[in-house]
Amino acid sequence: MGQGTKSSIREIISSAPLDELEFPIPTVDHADHVVYTALKGHVRLAADHLLHKELRGKLEEVLRNIIRKLDIIFHSSILNIADRVDEERSILNCARAYEVMLEMALNFSGLESKRIIGFSEEELEVAIRLIKTALNDWERFERSILGRADIAKAVVEGMLAEMKKVMSKYYRPPGSMLAYMAKEIEKKLREDAIMDSFLNAAIDQ
Repeated sequence: MGQGTKSSIREIISSAPLDELEFPIPTVDHADHVVYTALKGHVRLAADHLLHKELRGKLEEVLRNIIRKLDIIFHSSILNIADRVDEERSILNCARAYEVMLEMALNFSGLESKRIIGFSEEELEVAIRLIKTALNDWERFERSILGRADIAKAVVEGMLAEMKKVMSKYYRPPGSMLAYMAKEIEKKLREDAIMDSFLNAAIDQ
């Protein structure tokens, strides 16, 4: 990738409008629904779709299908970026794939997944492990093809920036709890393992 790509990646991701969703959403199952919604930019809506009691005992199967679908899209998008083909859409595809997986992992690490939805501890542990493996694989692939993981880094930086600004302008220092958490997570980020270090630090918070 050429010089200046890192800043342009941040700009592409942060300035991209959300694509309009069709109603009814043209999907055949839960995995389709999550992938379709996420790639349209509605990442949190997509991640929250799995917080449903109907998926108790089925979470691993659905998540494996989501990962399989996103894996194909992610790999082809990275190759498109390397070939300078439909770069902006390909960058957004990768960024949204990263982000929806992170949002799902954070959902599954929260109390709501266990206490309200009723997922078992075992299936939540399996889900988070599957997500971590996929994220790490994608980051490695991004580095191997593009030379560095600028998309992964831009996604994490965007999520941290969002955490810092939520409510912080309404409170005096030390600011909101989310802003404090974001700063603590930042301290633990590793350039050579962006996704893994971010997710581990976020779950620990």
